[in-house]
Amino acid sequence: MALAGTSSSVLQLYYPHVSNLSDFILLTLRDEDKEGLANNLVLDSDSENYQKLVNGTLIGCSLNAAAPNRVSLDLLGNDMGSIISTVQKQALKRTWSWGNNNGKTKPKSSNMLTYGYTYRGNELKNDTFNTNVTALHNTHWEELLKRVGTDMMTHLLTNTSIFVPLGNDCFCQLSGQPIVHTRPPVVPIAPTPRAPSTTPPVIRKRTNETIVDPGRSAKRLKLSNGLPTRPNSFERSSPHAGEKRTPVEINFERVRLFYARPSFLPHTRTIAVGLPPKHVFNIFRPPVKHSRANDQSAQMEDARHLAKYVFPRQYGLPSVFDARGSSSSGYMDREDDIKKLGPHKTPKRLKQAVDLLEKSLWHHGKCRYKLLRNLACPSKLPRQQDRRPVDSSILLELISEDSIHLSQLPPTATSFSSADRTTSSSHLNPTQTSTMARKAKPRFAEFVCTHVEVFRYVVLVTKAVVPQRMWGSAHNFSIAMKAVKDIISTRRYETITLHNALQGFCSMECKWLDVGDTKHAPPSEHAKRREIIEEFMYWYISCFVIPLLRTTFYITESSAFRNRILYFRQDDWDTLCAPLIERLTSVTFTQVDGRKVEEVPAAGGYQQSINDILQAAFQILTYEKDMRPELLGSSVLGQNGIYGLLKDYKLRLQARYGVHEATWPKLYFVKVDVQACFDTIEQTKLLRLLRDIISEDEYSIIRYGEVTQTTDKIKRTFHKKACPADDPPHFLKLAKDLAHTLRSSIFVDQVNYPTEKRHSVLELLEEHITENYVKIGGVYYQQIVGIPQGSVCSSLLCSYFYADLERKRLHVTKDPESALLRLIDDYLFITTDLEKARTFLKIMQDGHPDYGCFISQEKTLTNFEGGALVLDSYLDKFPWCGLFINTKDLSVSTDYTRFHESYLSDSLTVHRGKNAGKAFVHKILQLSKAKSHIIYCDTSLSSQRTVYLNIYQNFLLVAMKTQRYLRSWGRGRVQRNTTFIHRTIQHAIRYTYAAIRSKEKGQTASKRGGKVNIKKAIVLWLGMSAFHQVLSVKPSAYSEVLQMIAREPAMSSGKSRGYKSQFRDILQEGSQLMEILSYSHP
Repeated sequence: MALAGTSSSVLQLYYPHVSNLSDFILLTLRDEDKEGLANNLVLDSDSENYQKLVNGTLIGCSLNAAAPNRVSLDLLGNDMGSIISTVQKQALKRTWSWGNNNGKTKPKSSNMLTYGYTYRGNELKNDTFNTNVTALHNTHWEELLKRVGTDMMTHLLTNTSIFVPLGNDCFCQLSGQPIVHTRPPVVPIAPTPRAPSTTPPVIRKRTNETIVDPGRSAKRLKLSNGLPTRPNSFERSSPHAGEKRTPVEINFERVRLFYARPSFLPHTRTIAVGLPPKHVFNIFRPPVKHSRANDQSAQMEDARHLAKYVFPRQYGLPSVFDARGSSSSGYMDREDDIKKLGPHKTPKRLKQAVDLLEKSLWHHGKCRYKLLRNLACPSKLPRQQDRRPVDSSILLELISEDSIHLSQLPPTATSFSSADRTTSSSHLNPTQTSTMARKAKPRFAEFVCTHVEVFRYVVLVTKAVVPQRMWGSAHNFSIAMKAVKDIISTRRYETITLHNALQGFCSMECKWLDVGDTKHAPPSEHAKRREIIEEFMYWYISCFVIPLLRTTFYITESSAFRNRILYFRQDDWDTLCAPLIERLTSVTFTQVDGRKVEEVPAAGGYQQSINDILQAAFQILTYEKDMRPELLGSSVLGQNGIYGLLKDYKLRLQARYGVHEATWPKLYFVKVDVQACFDTIEQTKLLRLLRDIISEDEYSIIRYGEVTQTTDKIKRTFHKKACPADDPPHFLKLAKDLAHTLRSSIFVDQVNYPTEKRHSVLELLEEHITENYVKIGGVYYQQIVGIPQGSVCSSLLCSYFYADLERKRLHVTKDPESALLRLIDDYLFITTDLEKARTFLKIMQDGHPDYGCFISQEKTLTNFEGGALVLDSYLDKFPWCGLFINTKDLSVSTDYTRFHESYLSDSLTVHRGKNAGKAFVHKILQLSKAKSHIIYCDTSLSSQRTVYLNIYQNFLLVAMKTQRYLRSWGRGRVQRNTTFIHRTIQHAIRYTYAAIRSKEKGQTASKRGGKVNIKKAIVLWLGMSAFHQVLSVKPSAYSEVLQMIAREPAMSSGKSRGYKSQFRDILQEGSQLMEILSYSHP
């Protein structure tokens, strides 16, 4: 029987043989027994659950275990308990035998049925409750045993992995080696169109001399080799196992750029500029003031030593080109490797290179890095205040980035004094809102060095230090500088490979590589030149440019600018942070004696993270939240919570006033935001609250694994879930509950559940809250107000705390005709009673000193007179937490006005490297389903027009991001891959429709009667229209794709003309979105 479903496809990657249980039994049974059992294995009179077990259970095993005519039919009358015990004993015996032979003291069986069992002195002892064993004791497995016999059941439990069905194409593994403990196999990639490299083409006469990877095109990277992976491999097989790594497999570790502390000159507090003090250049020849006397022989000796850093392969030293090379950051210091190498003669081919390296050392010693930095990247601090601290309000914005959230507010709103905010109101209109959205930027952006300035600095330093002859030609120098520009300007999670950096570099122009006649150089000569140039380019970027940037700039990212990289001069950053640190250490933190702070050493070299330590506490807090949701009050921890409260409120209004919104009274909205909520929580009050929240004396922490398939890989995830220790749920029941909300997942119980006592959890949380220490400049500080931010428990603790305030102070919100929503510290109150709205606003404006709760007046927004900011009466979209909520019918849409003009570029991550086309498809599909949540497509919550508008705007956003992504490929490569791009667009649109439809069946929607009343033909037309509108901005670049879209049935049918008239207002509103994101001129 052919297997269907994603889960069976996943299992076929793990096991050579996969079949359902009935087929496996008949396959392995001896011929003389098959005929009798074939008609008896499943009967019409059998229960539905038994039939599902036999026909739905999947068996994975080796080809040997699935060999035909292997098992006999022996009906000896044994029960499941005795068979399981026999299997466990045999497995544990084999394990101990193998362990003793290999010197193991604590071997572990690979069969899940032995977990929690030990075998000593012919006695099997159960130490831990094994849910897999109990699942096999049910009546259906007993019935199966009666029909197939002891030999078959023993074979199943011993030599195979059993996966029982849960529904929704989900399975739970009961026996065999847990697949979550096996390295995921490689997902086979079907042959697809060739995807382009992201490097623009370089037109050269001597193309045979261009640096390229062996077997790879210099123009385009193939999506894959089209060969499927062997399905019987339990370990990922490297395509280059035992070989050298090629340039396309070597990434520059840009992660080393980020969050660097300033380096100081030796024995001073002066911030270093240029290369770090411990860089090999500074060890041999410190710059300018500390240069030693000119000693030609010593300089040449230093240059020969430096050559071992730059060209390690030529000396037999470890390098990044080795198949199992270490991290590139480990090659900044090679002294130990060089000592092990011992004296080594300089290779003949590197004689001229050593001369150039000697000049580089000399130039470095004379280079005035600070002057070049000041020339290329002048300080961003105001000149007249260079020696004075920057205003603290700016620094607070630097850390909170509040100003980006003011994009919802009009320019006039930020100009009021604090006194005016409580007595006067500012009215918003659409023009002000969109204008502010496009122009608003955080204040800290004023102190950022532009990418152009940073690039200019690196170019100046390179010209000053590296001899021009090293590059061979101006063309090669421009290629190298393009790689530098990519390193500087690419987004946070993008990678640059050595292959990208070398595209177009001509090794024959580097005369210092000459060792003889170059007119008729054999292929081996070209290969050797390529090898040396690869080493030099890797060293230049990884060990020269990256340390140069890291030392000179503080490099970071910001949520305001998504994935864009920000560069601050290290001295500017130090000056900016000083007043902020001073404020923090005087209000939120207090200095403590460092001798009293215990630094726990890393066990075995591994330092457990705070979030790992707090995992059990987090799961227990989550369990209490799930069991007693009233503890969180109106808190919503995501879109599911927002959807639930809004949908419940709308149902109450419909029950009271009727289905049609025209019969409803006016709805009054109030939005308030708590100032610095995490930093103002009263610790003692929170600890008292936690003693009431944690109700059980002891908890068990269920641990289980999940295996799923994403677009391009197998994904393993490990989960934990808390429950009372005296009443743990059976894992199979938990897995079935999980299967209601998930699809195509395979669950694996890890059996051994740790336990946590109530008092130990409370002690851990108290330590986390009250003993948060930070070390600044060698001085220790302890947090005395608020709770630590960024831990896995922070949001839940904050939600519990403000829920307590809500219960005791906000009784006005407890009304069927009112709804209160709170996302961490952002409140939204909706009511039909104006007086209640005013009362809630006044309560929050007065503040709650005992809770440390005070609202930000400048962020308060209402749709009635009385707030600091008032939505104009003719506006019906109220902004809150990235959403627009309709003030008349509670329809929900996305607030795109909060995005600034660089959002499209900043939010992307372009893949540069192998399988670029595959990565492109995966990225577009993920973008497409991003807004498929039920909150955007429930036609019983939002009007049908709003739902179609949400779908169209999402398609527009995806189309705009797609165009920005394709722009990095270059026009030529786009035009050569038009069919591939068109198919990706088709796939994305259909995938979005499927994702939206699936949300109607999800648990979140089902609980509240969610409906998705949309037509597929309209969704396809909206998607094609969105892509056509966006790509039409650049018609010459996408002419063929536009023609393909125009010929789509969704666009060319007779209905499409009717759709254009029916949804004219939606198309016009979509054009406004393009204007908001400044897409008119991409």
